[in-house]
Amino acid sequence: MANVKILVVEDDAIEAMDIKRTLESFGYSVPYVASEGEEAVEKVFELMPDLVLMDIILKDEHDGIEVAYKIKELDIPLIYLTAHSERSTVKDAKLTEPYGYLIKPYDSLELKFAIELALFKNESEIKLKESEKKFRYILENSLEAAYRRNLDAHEYDYLSPVIEQILGYSAENFISMPETKIIELIHPEDRETVNTFYNDAFSGKIQTYNNEYRFKQKGGNYKWVNDYGSIVHEDNCTFMVGSVRDIDDRKKSEQKFKDTEEKFSKAFHSNVVAMNITDDKGRYIDVNDSFCHLTGFERDELLGHTAGELNIVDSPKIKEILSEASTNTIKGKESFITTKSGKKHVIRSEVQQFETNNQKMFISSIEEITRQKKVEIALEKERKRFFDVLETMPVMVCILDPDYNIIYANQSFKAKFGESHGRPCYEYCFGLEEPCDFCEVFTVLETGQPHHWEVSAPDGTAIEVHDYPYTDYDGSPLVLEVDIDVTEYREAQNSLSDALNEKKILIREIHHRVKNNMQIIASLLNLQKSFVDDENTNNVLKESQNRIKSMAMVHERLYQSPDLTHINISEYIGKLVVDLFYSYSIFDDQVTVTLEIDDLNLNVETAIPCGLLINEIVSNSLKYAFPESRKGNLSISLKARDKWNELIISDDGVGFPEELDFKNTTTLGLQLVNNLVEQLEGEIILDRSQSTSFKIRFKELEYIDRV
Repeated sequence: MANVKILVVEDDAIEAMDIKRTLESFGYSVPYVASEGEEAVEKVFELMPDLVLMDIILKDEHDGIEVAYKIKELDIPLIYLTAHSERSTVKDAKLTEPYGYLIKPYDSLELKFAIELALFKNESEIKLKESEKKFRYILENSLEAAYRRNLDAHEYDYLSPVIEQILGYSAENFISMPETKIIELIHPEDRETVNTFYNDAFSGKIQTYNNEYRFKQKGGNYKWVNDYGSIVHEDNCTFMVGSVRDIDDRKKSEQKFKDTEEKFSKAFHSNVVAMNITDDKGRYIDVNDSFCHLTGFERDELLGHTAGELNIVDSPKIKEILSEASTNTIKGKESFITTKSGKKHVIRSEVQQFETNNQKMFISSIEEITRQKKVEIALEKERKRFFDVLETMPVMVCILDPDYNIIYANQSFKAKFGESHGRPCYEYCFGLEEPCDFCEVFTVLETGQPHHWEVSAPDGTAIEVHDYPYTDYDGSPLVLEVDIDVTEYREAQNSLSDALNEKKILIREIHHRVKNNMQIIASLLNLQKSFVDDENTNNVLKESQNRIKSMAMVHERLYQSPDLTHINISEYIGKLVVDLFYSYSIFDDQVTVTLEIDDLNLNVETAIPCGLLINEIVSNSLKYAFPESRKGNLSISLKARDKWNELIISDDGVGFPEELDFKNTTTLGLQLVNNLVEQLEGEIILDRSQSTSFKIRFKELEYIDRV
């Protein structure tokens, strides 16, 4: 006991010495004897003794009861040693919860027993507190919310904080709720059940309970909880002692499983595919309507029997199928069944094993393929006929799989490249060890569309390749390739291309020479003017020269055009008008020209008469509409309409003479205008209302083969 420290608080020195000697004779350690209250408090906090022996009445300002209050928080057992036995003193001392109260004089054995009892009691209380602490820790950190509810008082006297994680309410908030409020938070469909079990618990009908119901969380959502416990009677009160745990995930899983089960059952019985479920002996546990329709048996005739017993399938065959399905799912297995009427059907089945309630079960899906097998046989015949045709085709044909392997080559292909012997195409056709960089074969597998490309064979021949997506009889993707040797065709094509180029060069040369010849004629006319003094004759030569230039410009444009049969009329008219202004010495500051020409390409059959037409009308306007340097405007518009082209040439000059009928005139220019309109198969209208405006509608003429 030497390790038990006892602090003695006694203001009488002789008595204190006697107590110290007595305690040490019992084997206790007395590290200090305090004579005053303040000193005692200080030494208690310093030494932390295992027990304090203290007189109630001390000499200083502090009495023993006051000291006891100050050290009470340390949970150190205290025994009063005092001569005072007054009821009031004893009553005050009890409030400090001492472990003993000995009245002087006392016997030494009485003191010893009091100390041992106090130490034992203190040790027990410490263990109890530790146990309570552990128990409370477990309760407060459990996934379940523990509670104790007083049914008589209709209130909780304990609820672990875990309740907040489950329902969202703190323990304090939940405890403070009236019972009516708690009932309101229970799902309306579950309230009657909960009320019943509360009433049964209160009336003593049940001693244990285990209920599942939905409770509204603080956030407003309902959550499934499991409320279980026992009815306990204590101190004339009835308590419900239990726990609440969150089972929302489990209930949702159960509901999901139930929904899945219902969906499976619905899908099973309504499926157009014949299906059945058997046990490990092959007895039918369930069948759907499609299976009944296939076999000709009613559902009640099938359940509990095997296919062997009903002669649907031979018994040995059933055992073989179940044995195979026990290790691997059977897919696409073909066999025969016999219907109730004795008719045989070819079927394709899938059998899969599963377990329920630790019992092996098998689910089978059966497809009746009698007609399909007949079709497959017919297709196989057609397939053979197809390959017979391929063998006789003069073009090269092969079939490739996605790994570049040639799985078929016809005689023409073999004649070109030799026997394939299962080699990949890059080795077979080109002698390479890996796929060709230029290969485009499998574009068809990526796009699902035919693909056409060209390649040069090792012998230099040109091969035109036509690839088509192709599906094998088992559904696997393949490529059907048709190769055509186009070497002679390419050589002929190149020869033709060279000939066309020579023809283009020849045509350009012709246009060039025609233009040069017209230029020579225009130059001759120009020289002739220098020998003519008569102004009228000079004008006639100039007009002829302009007409020749307008035609020469067409050939010049054709010579420069990539299309030797059409010219851009917009560029042509612009150049033609500039030349006419120059020819008649008209400048922009006198006559302003406005061009609104669509981007049209006209053939030579139309361009030449159209150019001459514009030449005549614009020349006429420049000669007569702006006399004596009169200023004005000239506009030319050429627009493409739905069915024709519309040409409008207008000026705001002196105006076209009223007395002159432009369709019946002796002047060469206007006669040419009418003849050219007729040549263009068009129509012309003269509008004198504001200025002079010629509106001409014409279509593009078709080329006339003159050979």
